[in-house]
Amino acid sequence: DTQRSKNELSKYYNCESKKIVIQPFTPLLPNINKKINHEKILLKLGLHNKKFFFYPAQFWAHKNHKYIIDAVEILNQNNNNISFVFCGSDKGNLNYIKSNIDEKGLQDKFLIYKFINDEEVITLYKNCMGLIMPSYVARSTLPMYEAFYFKIPVFYSKGVLDEELEKLVTTIDLNKPEDLTNKVRALISGELDLNDKIKKAFDYYGINCSENLFLDNYKKIINDYTYLSKRWKNNYR
Repeated sequence: DTQRSKNELSKYYNCESKKIVIQPFTPLLPNINKKINHEKILLKLGLHNKKFFFYPAQFWAHKNHKYIIDAVEILNQNNNNISFVFCGSDKGNLNYIKSNIDEKGLQDKFLIYKFINDEEVITLYKNCMGLIMPSYVARSTLPMYEAFYFKIPVFYSKGVLDEELEKLVTTIDLNKPEDLTNKVRALISGELDLNDKIKKAFDYYGINCSENLFLDNYKKIINDYTYLSKRWKNNYR
């Protein structure tokens, strides 16, 4: 999915770099053209007239929802009215996350959904203040690219992303929840201006996540294989 992933694959599996093709994710949500009643969906999800941040991720431990909870605990000391939305299927860590929220008395700050449809996801992207992704792994992710397309700020784990992508997001230190707290506060107050990054991220999406690039990559793979397959008698075409 990225140059960094390609380099690591070549290194750890001892394979030739020239045999590896970089193919970024090509999100499907931008292709949904149906008219969506965002107001109705926000009312349904309990988010009408609310300011909120979004984290779409299945509940694995490495997705690190706990980091956001710790940051919100600090943020809550200022009696802010910001909400945080989680959505994703349970992979064994959901009950722990819920109990941690309860223990810290932050029930009114979090909304958790196991499954939401495409129209609801688009509504969340279009109305959230930003995407927060404190994952310990993933050189790139589908939600990040979706956020690029929908022109919203992205807060992503420092040192995890591909180097080129890291320039397009606001990094957060996973060892310091207060780092996210401070950056959320700065965004809300207007001290953190991310318009330039948002524009560059949208432009990056247009170039690297296009269907044309996707098709060109696969045509090249197929054409290269077809050519090589003619080296032996019973070639497959």
